Amino acid sequence: VSGGEKKSPRRGDLLSENDGIVTGKASSLDLLIGGDTVIRVYENTNAKLSALLGEKNADGRFTLEKGSVFVIITRLRKGASFRVLTPTTTIAVRGTSFRATADRGGQVAVLTGKTEVRAVKDGVEKGSPAVVAKGNSAQVAADRSAVQVRGLAAPETDSLIAEFIAVKETVIDRLPEARKETFAPDAAEVLRERDMRLKEARDRALRESLEAKRKAELELQEKLRKEAEEKKKKEDEARARARREAQKQLPDRSGDVTGSK
Repeated sequence: VSGGEKKSPRRGDLLSENDGIVTGKASSLDLLIGGDTVIRVYENTNAKLSALLGEKNADGRFTLEKGSVFVIITRLRKGASFRVLTPTTTIAVRGTSFRATADRGGQVAVLTGKTEVRAVKDGVEKGSPAVVAKGNSAQVAADRSAVQVRGLAAPETDSLIAEFIAVKETVIDRLPEARKETFAPDAAEVLRERDMRLKEARDRALRESLEAKRKAELELQEKLRKEAEEKKKKEDEARARARREAQKQLPDRSGDVTGSK
């Protein structure tokens, strides 16, 4: 949306300051800002390039009115800043990758680096900013005056890694080599994290498999032991019955006086 006019985006279009972005269902859009920032705009999102970094402007701002985005910022020049603004949060970043959501009270989940998250109420920043480091998530509390920070659960981290790799493969890997190199350290860090988590998952699966096999063997041994005990019990009972039957078949010699005079 530029100058109040709606336009259908095409690959390679240039956006200007204060241009808006609106995505519908099952849609997404990738923005390359300068040579060091990529923003993936997800479906059902309303956003705006409020202020672009430039020679005369050291404060970049991206306004997220609705929906969610995934941001990768590799580095900013000295004295520059970049902020993502939602109705309930201000997210100040330097070099990091994270997902920001305007819905559900405003959330930010950090994959690499760190951000500063401040609560916003009625358009005014409230309280002290919370530093959200790698592997953590922040959400504005119900009263919109405090930021709650918690560690990311494993599935959340896996989701962020998958998002980063998707952006890398579809956007970053297609950039000219010079620009691609800018993102190389972040990509290497995320790929190491992915490989480590995959190794942990394989090791865990192997341990679980060995434990399941050991448990199955113990259960089989116990089953065989019980079957052997049951078989022996039945054999003992059968022998006991046979002895009782044999006793019944013997003649009664209680009155036998054979050999007496």
